[in-house]
Amino acid sequence: MKPTAVLRRLLQKGLVVAPGAHDGLSARLIEQAGFPAIYVGTGGLSGAVFGRPDIELTTLTELTMITRAICEAVTVPVIVDADTGFGGIHNVIRTVRDMEDSGVAGIHLEDQPVPKRCGYFEGGGLIPVGEMCDKIDAALNARRDADFLIIARVDAAFLDDFEQAIERALAYQAIGADMVFVNGMTTVEQARRVIDEAPGMHLYNVSGSDRAPHLSVSELDAMGYRLAIYPLHAMRLSAFAMQRMFSELARTGTLNQFQPEMVSFKEYKELTGATAAMAIEAKYANKNA
Repeated sequence: MKPTAVLRRLLQKGLVVAPGAHDGLSARLIEQAGFPAIYVGTGGLSGAVFGRPDIELTTLTELTMITRAICEAVTVPVIVDADTGFGGIHNVIRTVRDMEDSGVAGIHLEDQPVPKRCGYFEGGGLIPVGEMCDKIDAALNARRDADFLIIARVDAAFLDDFEQAIERALAYQAIGADMVFVNGMTTVEQARRVIDEAPGMHLYNVSGSDRAPHLSVSELDAMGYRLAIYPLHAMRLSAFAMQRMFSELARTGTLNQFQPEMVSFKEYKELTGATAAMAIEAKYANKNA
């Protein structure tokens, strides 16, 4: 079954938890832990790959290359943050088709102008509702696989009144978005309002920004959310661990104290597929001996 169909089936059953990956290795670790789906955010990729902020510096070509590698590293569906679609209507169409070709099961598009910024940065703005509806419609028409998920994102943090976020969510549902992602919520009450006042499939961002309510999986499931993402947690924890390790190396000249905390070299070979690759080489070496 195609990843798009798998994701649709999972969403029909209830809440899907998709931790955030920033590369193939983190994606494999998420799958190894038993999660049914993986989320790839451009904030994590910008930081991990380029060491740059989430202000749409990553190009569509770079995103496609990276997400293709992640999709090839795992067997579970991958959902990708496609920013604004990287421009206007024609850019959105290309984005959808490039993401489909890379093996992605779905994307979300946000209602910010180009260039966008992280929804928890200051000073952002939104495009008119009608313009965003056109982009959603173009995305829906561009997909060649009807199961490819199109998620419309509302950046509520850049609105004066949360009521406007609800209005945008309803408009995006009306144009046909498969799911709505209201980003930038700061209270549990807002999280409940989204479900109550705009019935349908919704994504909840268990944000790594420290501003959104950190609701548990059981709480989100009880509210009625269908997809929960954790965009930056793995990236932030990795950065913390690397800071400690490199500081210790600079201070003492040794990493001995960190050895017990690392995966073994054998585990690392298994995680990266080296063990399987060696087995394939051995098979053909024996065949041609």
